[in-house]
Amino acid sequence: MKNLKKKADFFWMKKKEIINTSMNNIDLYPYQNLSLSDMEEEIWKEVFGYEGYLSVSNKGRVKSLARSYTNGRGFSFKEERILRQKIGKDGLTFVISVDGIRHNHITARIVYSTFIKSLPDFKKKQLFILHKDNDNLNNNVDNLFLANRSQVMKHYFKSGIITPNFHTHSEEAKKNFRTSRYKPVSQYTLEGKYLRTYKNIKEAAVHLGISPSSISVALQGKTGYAKGYLWGEAKEEPSDIPPFIMPSLGTVISKYDKSGKHISNFESIRQAERITGVNRNCIRKCLLGKRLTAGGYIWKEADKKTTEQ
Repeated sequence: MKNLKKKADFFWMKKKEIINTSMNNIDLYPYQNLSLSDMEEEIWKEVFGYEGYLSVSNKGRVKSLARSYTNGRGFSFKEERILRQKIGKDGLTFVISVDGIRHNHITARIVYSTFIKSLPDFKKKQLFILHKDNDNLNNNVDNLFLANRSQVMKHYFKSGIITPNFHTHSEEAKKNFRTSRYKPVSQYTLEGKYLRTYKNIKEAAVHLGISPSSISVALQGKTGYAKGYLWGEAKEEPSDIPPFIMPSLGTVISKYDKSGKHISNFESIRQAERITGVNRNCIRKCLLGKRLTAGGYIWKEADKKTTEQ
């Protein structure tokens, strides 16, 4: 990306020397050509909503149109010019000023909306404009296509931009992942009282209006609960389970090094925070099983053996 920026800067500095040179002889993207002369087979169209102000080409170049305007000194005139584009996290962007107000736009979205299909909103995030060759600087109209979020991920996987890591898991983990969503699950109150059993996680999630993943996380013991209920794999004979106990700031806790060696006890989470400097919320998450360590140590509720030391 830095090299592309350097190349663009070089072109802008030298544009007077090469302005009449064919782009076919220069290793540049169309957006870097600031000449008002049309490129080969280049077509220009005015942008909807910016008529009289802005036009875009099928090559991905953007032009500010010639126009007159008023200011404090009377009438002034702006000559047409090719707008410079910047490389941003979403690809090429540009700025157009209308009546003193600056408007930022992603070039690919403007090109697609002008030449292929009008988008309801240039900046609508639920719709994405992707590049067939995965080059965000190539905004030629033939290189663009529309995608929703799901299609974006499929395109990235297919193109190798994102590599799925499912294959790195053990066979046992893969098997558990495939079958867990189909297993019956039981719902309990936070006091551990059995409520009912669902055919699977999906049915429970739909009934309660929550995400299936939140129930999965609860079943794995990472949170212990979801939607204010405890969850567990269904048993042949449903029964109550131990209640969920939220560790309080007054809970006696033990600190261990990463090898499991006991180091010290604290009368409360608050005292542990004050003495060690480790955030109390991080310590509490360790006690809940949401994280493994906090401040480089393992934290657990103190048992009788450690409290007697």
